[in-house]
Amino acid sequence: MLASDFEVVVCPDAVSSRTLEAHKLGMERIRDAGAVPAHTESVAYEWLGTADHPDFKQFLSIVKSLA
Repeated sequence: MLASDFEVVVCPDAVSSRTLEAHKLGMERIRDAGAVPAHTESVAYEWLGTADHPDFKQFLSIVKSLA
C-alpha cells in the first residue's frame, strides 16, 4: 500500500508478536518503511471526525468502559 502512495496506519495495540522485543522491532521496521503507528482509539476518533458525529457519545462510552 505504501508503494501505491496510500497512507498506512498500523495500530501497535492491535498487533502482536511472541515477545515484546520482537513487537518493538517489528514496529520500528514498519515505521522505517513509512507507515504511521497510531493507537486504535486515536484512529477511531479520526474516523468519527468530530465530537458532533452521531455515534460519538456511544463511542466515548465504550472507550470509558474499557479504561
